[in-house]
Amino acid sequence: ALSKNGGNSVVRGLVINRFAPAANQQGGGVYIRTGGNNLIEGNYIGTDVTGTLPLGNSSGVWIGGSGGNRVGGTTLAARNIIADNKAGNGAGIWTVNPNNVIQGNYIGTDVTGTVALPNGFGLVITGSNNLIGGTTAGARNLISGNRDAALEICANCGAFPTTGNVVQGNYIGTDAGGANALPNIDNFGGAVLVRAAGNTIGGTAPGAGNVIAGNNGSGVVIGMLFGNVPPANNNLVAGNLIGTAADGVTPMGNTRHGVHIGFFSPASQNTIGGTTASAANTIANNR
Repeated sequence: ALSKNGGNSVVRGLVINRFAPAANQQGGGVYIRTGGNNLIEGNYIGTDVTGTLPLGNSSGVWIGGSGGNRVGGTTLAARNIIADNKAGNGAGIWTVNPNNVIQGNYIGTDVTGTVALPNGFGLVITGSNNLIGGTTAGARNLISGNRDAALEICANCGAFPTTGNVVQGNYIGTDAGGANALPNIDNFGGAVLVRAAGNTIGGTAPGAGNVIAGNNGSGVVIGMLFGNVPPANNNLVAGNLIGTAADGVTPMGNTRHGVHIGFFSPASQNTIGGTTASAANTIANNR
């Protein structure tokens, strides 16, 4: 693996594949151990040089004792292709520290954004105040085709508080154009799993809503499937398209609930939608 122990470094334009350390499955492709303010952009992590053939690592990007990093960016040149990273509990991206920005990546697909090359999980977030996506098209992550959940915000998967994370403007379960389904398989019950308190899925600003559609399982699950977990309270789900294509009209349902709250664990005082038109979710075609 490419292992970083310092800060303020750039990892750019590399093809990183077939790393699987026996002692640390999460540390496969790029492992940021310490330091902060690193930049990871323009790489193929888990594929060949064409971005079309799967040559996965155990995990793609593992951010350990390090915050303030950026994975991807808002330009085409900054996009990482992060695919086929799925050994054990492997994920495309796993971060346990705060204040990271993850934007513009294809996570679970090939370079075209139309063919699934599954990671285990797409992303696992176990720190606070991370930004996943953004309100502009360039900031959008495509998180599709993964074996398990697309995104898990998990309070008991790491040693740090997990609150204040914002997930916005992403396509989750579609192709890059947002017009065709490219499902996350969702063995853990939903495409977006919120297993922590005080996080935001979507938002009221223009472009903040996610498209969460076409997935095998529920769109958003707030709560825990198993184990002893802190309550998943005070989360906000607003402005999203849950069960339609990106046009907001074409049916593209998730195979279970649109939003499922309190799945085998405490989950209260969550807000789905809001009192303004911009806060409304479109939740349709889920079954």
